[in-house]
Amino acid sequence: MTDKIKKHLKELDVNKTVVFYSPLEGDDVLARTGSISDSSSLFHAILYAYSREYVAMSKNERLAYVSKLRASLLGNVTIESWRELSDGLLAKKPFIDSILDIIKNLYDYICNNKSSAKGKHTRRIISKLLVGPETIELYTLVSELLPIEVLKKDLLSRAYKVNTSKNIKTTCVNIVTIIAEYLDTLPELSAVDSTKMKYICNSVSNLFEHVFEEAEKMAYENYIKGMSTMEINLTSDILETISKRIDRNIYFIDSNTRMPCNTKITSGIIAERKSIILLQMNSHKYETIGRLLPDNRVQREFSADDPIIECINLYILSPKKFIKKYPDIAPFMNHKAKREDKREESSTEDESEESEDSHSRSRSNSEESDKYYDSSSDSKDSKDSSDESS
Repeated sequence: MTDKIKKHLKELDVNKTVVFYSPLEGDDVLARTGSISDSSSLFHAILYAYSREYVAMSKNERLAYVSKLRASLLGNVTIESWRELSDGLLAKKPFIDSILDIIKNLYDYICNNKSSAKGKHTRRIISKLLVGPETIELYTLVSELLPIEVLKKDLLSRAYKVNTSKNIKTTCVNIVTIIAEYLDTLPELSAVDSTKMKYICNSVSNLFEHVFEEAEKMAYENYIKGMSTMEINLTSDILETISKRIDRNIYFIDSNTRMPCNTKITSGIIAERKSIILLQMNSHKYETIGRLLPDNRVQREFSADDPIIECINLYILSPKKFIKKYPDIAPFMNHKAKREDKREESSTEDESEESEDSHSRSRSNSEESDKYYDSSSDSKDSKDSSDESS
């Protein structure tokens, strides 16, 4: 049966539907439909299965619809919830980048005697801290003691790596500590009396407290702005938000193996809810999966007790039981899925390891020979013709 796995599936044109082989259902049962290839491919693929209103729209209408949907979803992402996305990791890197941007703009303003600083967040800090010649002189000294390159390549880099908790608050504490330790090692400050040294350290700490506040705002604002157009990186948080909004479970099948993937992203799964299945072409491109019915109709929503949903759930939740119940499909499982039950007892396995033979099967020398039928003008889930692919 392994020789029926074809090489990597080619991306389909928008609205075109193709019958394809998967070990889950065999030949000529599952169908995939091409979606708009932009940064919102995930949304387009989901909506093609979920919304008849969306299916009936023109391309421009679909783009506008998805743009509004993304904006409304982001409206529920507060700065507090943003801090916790992906256990804080999603916020941490842009937070560090924002610190560097603000410090760079601040140094540029101070050292080059500019009449105005770049960036609203930098200007807010200037309005609070740089209130006279003495403060200008003080923070000019700070720019000399803490050059931007030292911050970028050493101090902030160390703070980022040492903070295993991924939490912004802890990152801030680490940054202040590392900077204080660095200042203690500077020869130019060795002869400074303790009172002045304390004054310098307190001033640096005060500066970075303001920078942290503005950098967090800046990173959050950039996230909200960018998410309205950027490609979606699939995480449990994002998938759960979308699933809750449309009241559907969302499952994924890999275009190489034709088997379930993203099996760790299950936090939004609700047992009795209807489901949608997507074909993941790559990390940012998705197509809609359906089941071919009589008269070339395609079913794209599945009940909780549908055999394919029960099959996928068992694959995700209990690989050992899956192997026992579906012995003919088990050979297509990757090693990661087969070891899932063992990982619950021991966490020593590398979660990112994929089965090499699984992917080699998916890239066999045989050409793709799935059955095609043109559905590019369809808007009501009915297909008019079926032809063999050339």
